[in-house]
Amino acid sequence: MAEFAIQAFATLIGAAAAFALEALRRRHERQGAQIEQFKAALFVLILHRTFLRTLHAQHLMLRSEDPIRAYSIHPILVAPPHESVDLLALSFLLSSKEAELLNRLGVAEAQYRTCGVS
Repeated sequence: MAEFAIQAFATLIGAAAAFALEALRRRHERQGAQIEQFKAALFVLILHRTFLRTLHAQHLMLRSEDPIRAYSIHPILVAPPHESVDLLALSFLLSSKEAELLNRLGVAEAQYRTCGVS
């Protein structure tokens, strides 16, 4: 009977350890996927920033002192990047303490698309 109890206890400990390790592995996979989603959003934001900085340096700053620069600036012939931040993929932020970040990303994306100013 004692041998059975020892074997049952060892089996229970082994099963509990296996479940704990599987839960840890899944958590790491989920965190890895979230990190990849953050990297994709960061890449899109860098594309937007680069386009806006180039536009500012090559079109707007050249005539910054010109009082009628609104009439003398040439049309922009380069289209802005069409990539956008996938807010649905970042929806896991809603369950964290950084939920406001998702709203800020949405507002920034809308401002970029409509050339809005905050």
